[in-house]
Amino acid sequence: MNLWVRKKAGYLAIAGALLFLSCEEDITLLGYKADDRFGVHFWDIPLESSLLLIDSLRTSNLSQESNRLLLGTYPDDLLGKVNAAFYAQYYRNGSLPDSLSFATFDSVTLTLAFDDYFYGSRDATPQQVAVYELEEELSNVLDELPLYYNNSVKPLGAQIGTHTFTLDPVLIEDKVTNKVDTTYTTEMNLDPAFGQRLFDAAVRAASATTVEDSVYLKLDQFIKEFKGISIQPVDGDKVYGISPTNDMMRMRLHYTLNGRARYLELSFSNLSSYSTILSDKAGSDVEGLENYNEEYLPASGNRYVQNGVGILTKVKLDNFINYPGLDTIKNMIINTAELRIGNVAEQPQGSAVPTQAILRLLDDGNHLRQAKTEADTLLLSQYNRTLNTGFIILDDLQRGDQAILTYDDEEQTYRTAMTLFIQELYKQRAAGGTLLTNLAIFPVTPPAGKSVNRVSFPAEDITLRIYFTVPVDTQTE
Repeated sequence: MNLWVRKKAGYLAIAGALLFLSCEEDITLLGYKADDRFGVHFWDIPLESSLLLIDSLRTSNLSQESNRLLLGTYPDDLLGKVNAAFYAQYYRNGSLPDSLSFATFDSVTLTLAFDDYFYGSRDATPQQVAVYELEEELSNVLDELPLYYNNSVKPLGAQIGTHTFTLDPVLIEDKVTNKVDTTYTTEMNLDPAFGQRLFDAAVRAASATTVEDSVYLKLDQFIKEFKGISIQPVDGDKVYGISPTNDMMRMRLHYTLNGRARYLELSFSNLSSYSTILSDKAGSDVEGLENYNEEYLPASGNRYVQNGVGILTKVKLDNFINYPGLDTIKNMIINTAELRIGNVAEQPQGSAVPTQAILRLLDDGNHLRQAKTEADTLLLSQYNRTLNTGFIILDDLQRGDQAILTYDDEEQTYRTAMTLFIQELYKQRAAGGTLLTNLAIFPVTPPAGKSVNRVSFPAEDITLRIYFTVPVDTQTE
């Protein structure tokens, strides 16, 4: 090849690259772009969507995950009033002292330890709560996992206290920003009759000679008699996170022995606990969203994701499967496929959007798919390691990591790459296989069952953006 030919080839390569880049820059137009010589194409496909209210979003606390209880209430201008209450077991922390039978019971106090979470108003306003005994026991953690959900409601017994507290959310923000080593708490007095019952059980156990007298010392017996407590919001404008594993989250039985003030302590750590998170949707944009796992289209055209309450956005990939011209493409090599959500509504401070979500596949009944049968396992294998056993779309690096839909606060956009999954979906379409086209946007940061963050965006701004190559047959002389 002479110098002139080499130069000409170089110019053609540069021209081809510029053409591809100009195609890539022009991403605001819907439709088909092509370079006939290289077969490079670009589609921006609007996706249909709807809302789902999912049943049974787990909120109970298990080991090796975020342990948080939620407490409070706040009005949401689009999704209605949110109420978060919690249910929790308590049990002795430490052994019983000698001579407890000579002690005099004084009072019982409950201390709540706040973690680094709040959602709602940033004003330092009073919040009112009420404390109840439970009439039904919770799971014994020695025998089973405590599986409770955002809609799990236990019957309440007698009210044993009310309390009003004020914790300035700005203090929590400052703690997080400056990594301040402190725990904010609030302490309340409970019904003395309730405390006396607990103290009497401790006195009997200190010198127990029968099984009946040992209730205070044995968890399985204790939780049958002292079933737990529930704290319900009464009035307020925010939801706080409560840490059941913090040492300062406790109940104390105060007593006097030999002229000295002392106490017995009961802990909430490593026991059954969970939050109920319910919303009053009357008069809101989702007033008709009451039935679980049924598609709902709000009149506003907005789509939402709301942690805790369990509102998800369902996205359908059918517009890709049925895209005009797809039938004429025998071999599509997808270079990039990106799910994009634009024009995300900006939230005020104190009410941040979920920053990360995953993409979970739905079955025909709009339930989150799980691998439960041999047929499910076979279906997963057909999608060539682009899904895990929870039918969650994996990222393009094939390391087993979930594809993360991440929020960009500067562009007010969510996006994630799902190239390999879309390629497999295209292959299944061509082969007449099972088409997994219904997915749900499921928030994971902060955790869906341990927060009440929400986000709003227009339905028309949910798109699948793909760049692909169609191999072109060439002939050489």
